[in-house]
Order: sequence, then C-alpha cells, then structure tokens
Amino acid sequence: SAPDIAGQGKANPIALMLAAAMMLDHVKRKDLADRLRRAIDAGYTATLTIENGGQVVVTNAAVIGQADALQPYPASIAVNNIGQPTPGLGNLRVNQLTVGDALPGLLDIQNGGVVAVFDLLQAGVQAHNQVLADGRIRLEGTDGIGSQGSALLAFKDVLLGVGDGARGDWQIFDGGNGSVIGDLHLGHEAGSRGTLSISGRSLDGLRSQLSVGTPNGVEMCWVGFAGRGTVTLFNGGLLTCRNMNIGGAAGSQGAVFITGLNVATPSTLKVTAALCVGGATICGSANAAAGTLTLQNGGQVETDALVVGSSGHL
Repeated sequence: SAPDIAGQGKANPIALMLAAAMMLDHVKRKDLADRLRRAIDAGYTATLTIENGGQVVVTNAAVIGQADALQPYPASIAVNNIGQPTPGLGNLRVNQLTVGDALPGLLDIQNGGVVAVFDLLQAGVQAHNQVLADGRIRLEGTDGIGSQGSALLAFKDVLLGVGDGARGDWQIFDGGNGSVIGDLHLGHEAGSRGTLSISGRSLDGLRSQLSVGTPNGVEMCWVGFAGRGTVTLFNGGLLTCRNMNIGGAAGSQGAVFITGLNVATPSTLKVTAALCVGGATICGSANAAAGTLTLQNGGQVETDALVVGSSGHL
C-alpha cells in the first residue's frame, strides 16, 4: 500500500491490524478483536523524549504506563536539557502525573532537565511483580553549563507506592534537586512500598538534595504511611523535611539510613520541626507503627524536636 517507502523501515502495519480488529468487531467476534488489540499493545515499549530546550505542557493529567490491562512492558518519559537554557517552568509541565500504572513507568530527568507537577504526583500504582519498581523517578546531573541541576518541582503531595503490592522509587544523585511543597508518602497504602535514595554531588559541586514542606507549614515526610517506606541518604546526600514521621498507621514500617561522606560533606537529614520515630502520637501516627533511624560512618541528623515512640529504634 506504500511502495514509495518499501524497504526503508518506515512502514507501520499497526493501522492495518487495528482495521482487522474492527472487522472482527463487525462480525461479532469481539473475543478475537480484543486478543488482537492486546497483542498489539503488548509488543511496544513507549518512550517520549524531551530534550535540547524542548517543552511539553499538559493541562490536565498524564500517565506514564497506561494500558487497557496489566502488562510488563515499560513506558518512559526522558527529559534531557544538556547545554540549553530551561524553558519557563520546565521542559515538562503537567497538572497531575502518574508514573507506573498498568505498565511499569519511568520518569528520567537528567542533564539539567526540569519537570513541574502542579497537582498530585504518584508512582507505583499497580504491582507487576518485577525486580525494578513499578513506578520509578530518576533525577540526576546538571545542564553542563554550570547553571542548574536536574530538578523535579512538585507543588502538592507526592505518593511513592500506592497500590497493594506496588512499589514506587525515587532516586536523586549527581546533583539532582527535588522540591515537594506538600506531603511525601513512602508506602501510601497497606501492602505497598515506597523508597527514596539521595546521594552524591555533580562534577561542578552541586549537592544532591530534596526539600519537603514550607518554612512554617505542617507538611510531613511519611516514611511508611500505611505500607513500607525506606529512605537512604549516602555519599553526602541531603534531605530536608518540615516534619518527619518514621512509621505511620498501625502495621506500617518505616526505616531511614544515613551514612557516609562526600568530600567531607556528611549525608544529612534536616527536620526543621518534629522528627518522630515509631508510633509517636505527636506526629499523628499509631503506637503500633514500627520505625527505625540508623546513622553510621559520619551520617548526621539536625532537628528541632525528636520523639522516639514505643515502636521506635534509634
């Protein structure tokens, strides 16, 4: 049907196959039509790349990993801005973002790329029983011209690990810079798991870091909200929270590990208000919530108030 592009690797037979599925619908063979559509969906890995000063603006919601049924094939958005000025409010601007739903999802922000999410950001909605997390966020590197590190700006809550059995993972390294204005939930629902790791600095000296909350607000870093939450700070990583609760609802588990240095800069957790470890009611959690805070090899904690509850270990 397209002899002018024969042999060039450009022809795409998907339209023909989807037309065949419509024909099967017409002859009342919806079972075969659905099988054909699932086979088409299963055969492709979707990637959107935004680079070199490009910009995508989504006025409503975006999903990285959307499909009609649970499948193992990954979807991703890669944001790469090396050597280019950042467009206003980022290379990707979206109202609400889900990373990893029916398909595993990856948001990969590198080399000075900037992503802004104005409403809810969630990662790891459905479980796929794979080694990698169901929803992953990677934030790494700088723009190469000494202007800024890769950045993720979340203006409301961030949930890592949402569905039962699902896992959401956020990695910040090599000078990446994250900011959350709302709450951060690691392990949002019972049976879910959320992990956060922050490490190192860029070659031009920018420290990998994440800040959560506002100077006088009540925002909370929940490490294990209803499921399991883990934070790892190493090689000079910095996490700043307005409040932190390690262990949330009854039956949840939270663990924070802080270790190591980077050119004499210690891995550091800063909590500007209250830090609660394991079942402290002052932070709004149940007494049966298990929480552990571990410091080693020069790791540091700075906080205004520390409470270790009946199920907490320091």
